[in-house]
Amino acid sequence: SSAASDVYKRQEINPGNSPGWMTIDGDFLLGAGSIFNIEIGGYGENEFDKLFVNGAAILEDGAFLNFVFLDDFQPVIDDVFDFIVADTLIGDLSMINFSISSLYSFDYGLKLSDNGLFQFEVLTEPATVPEPNSLLLFLAGLMVIIIYRRRSEHADKRLTFAVSK
Repeated sequence: SSAASDVYKRQEINPGNSPGWMTIDGDFLLGAGSIFNIEIGGYGENEFDKLFVNGAAILEDGAFLNFVFLDDFQPVIDDVFDFIVADTLIGDLSMINFSISSLYSFDYGLKLSDNGLFQFEVLTEPATVPEPNSLLLFLAGLMVIIIYRRRSEHADKRLTFAVSK
């Protein structure tokens, strides 16, 4: 999709067609309070969201970037995704809010480059995050084992006591 010289303030932005690419002919302003959702489902064209700006991409303090990994896609260490490509990038990364939704846990970095790229980079090998239900099931099983062992120990003591009389 494409747009002409759009300015976004306090809106939710979803480029492309879940995921997909979007082009803006003019300047792009991600205002304070805006949410920019970036979906990543693979490496190929239209498998991750990408915004092309034929002008300046301006990220205001208080803007929010939300990275969502789709369909169990697992990135690997050193993967780099260029999610904004602009003639000029303006913004302070320390003043922008970030979140990530993934089935995997990993460290990541964000870079604003001098050549107009805003990049997401995977810095560590992803590890599976246990699902809460799996953890609860494991803990319940552990409790059953502990209770069984304690009852067995008490039963042995009662039996020994009964025999020694």
